[in-house]
Amino acid sequence: MDVRGTDDNCEKIIDDVSSSSATPVDRPSSEMERHGTILSGWSVMANSMIGTGVLGLASAFAKTGWLLGFVLMSGAGFLALFSLHLMVLLSMKFVDRDVTYYTVAAAYAPWSRWIVDVTIVVKCFGVAVSYLQVAGDVLSTLFIHWSSTTMSPFLLRAFVIGASGLLMAPICTAKEVKNTLITNVLAVVTIGYCVVLGIAYADVHAGDDSIGIPQESSITSVLAKLPIFIFAFTCHQNMFITRNHLKHRTQRRLDIIIVAAESTAALLYIPAVIFPYLTYGSAAQANFMLNIDLGHVP
Repeated sequence: MDVRGTDDNCEKIIDDVSSSSATPVDRPSSEMERHGTILSGWSVMANSMIGTGVLGLASAFAKTGWLLGFVLMSGAGFLALFSLHLMVLLSMKFVDRDVTYYTVAAAYAPWSRWIVDVTIVVKCFGVAVSYLQVAGDVLSTLFIHWSSTTMSPFLLRAFVIGASGLLMAPICTAKEVKNTLITNVLAVVTIGYCVVLGIAYADVHAGDDSIGIPQESSITSVLAKLPIFIFAFTCHQNMFITRNHLKHRTQRRLDIIIVAAESTAALLYIPAVIFPYLTYGSAAQANFMLNIDLGHVP
C-alpha cells in the first residue's frame, strides 16, 4: 500500500476544502503565529473536561454502586484518552497546517461531516445547559438562604440562569486559547474548591453506599447515568484548537497535554465520588452540593 500516496491525497483534499472555506482556520501556519504552550493547552483541555462531573458523579454511583461505577468511569476515561490521541494522530498528518474537524473529516471520512456537526452541537449544548443548571440551583438556594427575598424560587432560579449566561457570554467569544489561560486555571481551582467542600462536609459512616448495583436501581436508571460518565472526560471540541495554537507542535507535546488533562480530571473526580457517596449514599443528588445542610453555610 502506498502510504505516501494516501497522505498526498489527504493533503490535496485539505487544500481543496481550505480554498473553498470562508473560515481562516484551515490554512498553513508558521511557528511565529503560534503562542500556545503545554500549560495553556492543558488549561483549555482540563477546563473543557472538568465541570459538572465533579458534582454529579456521586449521584451516578448511587445508581451503579462502587464496582460498576469505577468500571464505567475508568472505561470512559480510557476511551476519551484514546480517541483524543487518535484525533491528534490524524491531524498531525498535516503538521504545518491548521486544521478543523471539517477538514480532517473531509480528508479521512467525507461522509461523516454531518455526524461531526451533530456531535459538537449536542456535546456543547449539553455541557452549557448543565453549567447553567448548576449555577441556577446553587446560587438561587444561597441567595434565598442569605436574604429575606419574597421572590419565588422558580423566578429567582430563572433570573440567576439568565444573568449567568449573559456574564459568561463574553468569555465564550475568545478567539484564541492563549487569551483564556488565567480564566481556565481559575475555573479548575474553583472546581477543586467544590471537591474540598465535599471532603470538608463528609461523614463517611452516614451513607448507605453499595459495592454492587443497589437493589433499588434498574437497567433504565443505570443507563440514564451513562452520560455523566461520558461527558466527565470529554473535551474533544477543543482538541484541534489547542493543537493549532501549540508552539513547537509535535505528537509528543500534544499527548502530554491530553494525559495531563485526563489525569487532572481523574485526581479531582475520585475524591468527588468517594466522600459524597459515602456521606449521602442513595440520597446523593445530581449536584451533591444541594445535599449539604444549609445550617453549615455561614
